[in-house]
Amino acid sequence: MKTDVMESLKDNVYSRYNWIYLDDQFIYNRFRSLNSYFMKAKYDLLWLNTDDSKHLMFVLLKLKFSRMKLLVNVHELNSFFKPTFGFNIKLNLRSISKKVLATVTDAYMVNDRGMKSYIGQHRLTGKPCFVISPVYYKGTNPPFNADKFIVVIAGTVDLRRRDYLLALNAWKNFVKEQGTASELILAGIVNNYGLAVKTKLNDDTLLKQTVKIFDHEIPETEFQRIITDATVLLSPLRVSTSVSGNATEEYGVTKTSGNLYDAIRYAKPYLVPDFLIVPEEIRSSTIKFEDENDLKIIFKKLSTESSWLEMLYSHAISNSKKFNYQLMRQQILDMIAAISTP
Repeated sequence: MKTDVMESLKDNVYSRYNWIYLDDQFIYNRFRSLNSYFMKAKYDLLWLNTDDSKHLMFVLLKLKFSRMKLLVNVHELNSFFKPTFGFNIKLNLRSISKKVLATVTDAYMVNDRGMKSYIGQHRLTGKPCFVISPVYYKGTNPPFNADKFIVVIAGTVDLRRRDYLLALNAWKNFVKEQGTASELILAGIVNNYGLAVKTKLNDDTLLKQTVKIFDHEIPETEFQRIITDATVLLSPLRVSTSVSGNATEEYGVTKTSGNLYDAIRYAKPYLVPDFLIVPEEIRSSTIKFEDENDLKIIFKKLSTESSWLEMLYSHAISNSKKFNYQLMRQQILDMIAAISTP
């Protein structure tokens, strides 16, 4: 999101603000180092991601620099607003730190209107909440090409988040019927939750021939090339997941998937389970499947009916144009103005 924010606020608009990004060298230093950094200037706004685990450090900064507004971008609603407690001391401390952080936060930001609706319906907070899409479409699509059918499942290979085994079974049955002029690409395995997927691939000759998997995190330039070359983006999400602590999140309701924003940024048809709620803006370029067999049938249809695929491509480009840098810029500026108002 950092790059898109910088680009959306370019030219004179961006120069009106003094933007300081706290990268890893600051985030993971001790409070004294951060305090010294903040003492150099009187910052008006601290924009914090809940992905960071040093919540109490930022609570102390907010208490010391009380004039500074604290904006928290919440990625997982239940994990942040309804953290759970158990027998794990580390998780309990994180839950406590989230509750303390919530007491000093001035406003919240989420990346999807459905998440904001959930906050209101469940009265999770009475503080202001803003919706900003974390990406925008840059309009750099390659020409439509139906010669090779390439399906990409982006993101860390993690069985807690996505049902890779369902996707692989559907893919195997599709390839058996359709031939091998197709390719399924899985992103990197960076933890133990992806090892079962790798084992299944190694044990199956047909899958080994038609599925490419990375056993490391993919460099950004390589990732961009892979997504750009993809025919369609597949996101076999589970109904719910529990990654950050013990709180359960529901995709499309309390949490969004990064795959959604890949589809928007690169204007790609988006293939998802039928339960998933997607933004209204991209529904015409979204294909939903019910089960493993249905997914296999959709693979076949996408690979053989070029007119349908071309229509989906056209819809994807039109839909992604709704997410432009002018919109992101205005959303951010309106949010900053609202937060800064006494």
